[in-house]
Amino acid sequence: MCFHTIQSEEALELENRFSAKFENVDLYTPSFHYNGLNFPKTSIITKNNPAKIQMVNWGLVPHWADHNWSRAYTLNPRIGTINEKPSFREYTENRCIILVDGFFEWQHDGRKRIKYKIGFKGQLFTLEGLFSKVGNQK
Repeated sequence: MCFHTIQSEEALELENRFSAKFENVDLYTPSFHYNGLNFPKTSIITKNNPAKIQMVNWGLVPHWADHNWSRAYTLNPRIGTINEKPSFREYTENRCIILVDGFFEWQHDGRKRIKYKIGFKGQLFTLEGLFSKVGNQK
């Protein structure tokens, strides 16, 4: 999965579509391009709290990470290796969905990068994610 996402729908549209309410709607700002490398606040719903939309920073931070840890290390987990990688292994049960209405991928043509928007004609959908700690959850 790419970590360049589109979350352009208004908060009320997200709440209606996913039958959930924002924990803090003031943290949500629709945008045509969220760049995961900037670790933006991102709207998610956890399996432990499906009635609440929470805003969390992109980038998993393992509990054992020190001050030199970069969230960039964990931006893009791969399902085939999450049980093996120490950064993800203890969080495999901490599943969430990331609320989006699109994402971007790039095709490389020599030195040229061509950006492609991927989505479903402006409809909301979700991407699977992992979380380390959200709100009052442990």
